[in-house]
Amino acid sequence: MGLWHLGNARGRAEYELEDEGTRLSFEHRFVDLPQPIMAHLHLAPAGENGPVVAFLFDPENPPPSLVRPTPGQVPGGGLAGPAPANQRRLSGELTASDLTGPLEGQPLDALIQEILDGNIYINIHTQRVPSGEIRGQLLLEE
Repeated sequence: MGLWHLGNARGRAEYELEDEGTRLSFEHRFVDLPQPIMAHLHLAPAGENGPVVAFLFDPENPPPSLVRPTPGQVPGGGLAGPAPANQRRLSGELTASDLTGPLEGQPLDALIQEILDGNIYINIHTQRVPSGEIRGQLLLEE
């Protein structure tokens, strides 16, 4: 999945359904993105804004996985070439208990179906652009 961005920031995300569909693991890789302060999944088609349906992290609970890779390392083989010093990686997992907003109380399958329908986007917030500096629809790659 490519991400929409402001400035020079760019990124890529990978999601994988695990444990017989009960856990969705994710890894996001970003280049030229200042320190993120929040990350969410939202429910809306491309070009529209929608409610938060899952928190990837927020200021009160920053993930230990929001790290800078070792120089020369390319996590997951995603971004081509040597990893720049300004690359960050955010990884984690979601379960049904992480769903909020209109998907709260629903099984993880509800989120998966919205992803398959093209209705889920990620929004990464920074201090520079608190409303969201980088955004992208989650799309299935075959």
